[in-house]
Amino acid sequence: MTHFAPHHPPREGGFVLMTVMVLLALLSLMGVAQLYRSIALQQESGVSTMNMRAAYYAETGIGYMQWAWANNARFNSSGSEGDKVHWLSKSHDPATQVEYWDNRAKSARTTNGIFWASDTCVATPDAAGCNPILSGLSADLTNAGIKYVKLDINQSTGAITPTLTSDGSVPTNGAIVWLTAGSETSDAVVANTACSGSASTETGCYNNGTNNVPYHVVAYGLGFVGGRPLHLLRAIIY
Repeated sequence: MTHFAPHHPPREGGFVLMTVMVLLALLSLMGVAQLYRSIALQQESGVSTMNMRAAYYAETGIGYMQWAWANNARFNSSGSEGDKVHWLSKSHDPATQVEYWDNRAKSARTTNGIFWASDTCVATPDAAGCNPILSGLSADLTNAGIKYVKLDINQSTGAITPTLTSDGSVPTNGAIVWLTAGSETSDAVVANTACSGSASTETGCYNNGTNNVPYHVVAYGLGFVGGRPLHLLRAIIY
């Protein structure tokens, strides 16, 4: 009598196990990649948010100074007049009238010269003074003995606390602002010589030895977030 051994189909357990392990490995790699991508996006979003806040603080500083100037506010530690009236009385010598006015020679302004005329900056981008170092601006002003207005901005209430200072201190969140002379494209150094004749009260004015030279009041605002300077703005306020 012939006996036939029972037929058993080939086992597929090993193949299924390997397939499952490969799929698990792929899913794990995808999960790790997604995790790192999420972390990178969060970091990028955080940096973007900080930059936006710094821009807001810088813009707020410019707006605050524009409002203060228009309403003849007084930040100066001496004198009874508002700063604008004090400046108008002697606009040919603004640094003695407004304590937070930068009237240094251009060669001394080593960090905020990006807004100078194109022949001194844009055409020679590697020249000293053409690329502002934001972290050095307050120190630069302090070393020159120039005061600036520090604006501490409360993130919860939006309250602004101004302080006239020259000690190099900066706000944790807020801005520092200061004034100088200039036009839309260039800063200027004001000569200490009064204009001849009747000068306009719509601009500042000084005499360069030959002609009367009108100029505008320019405000700089540097926004800080977490004590770090991140955004610089410049605007004509008068």
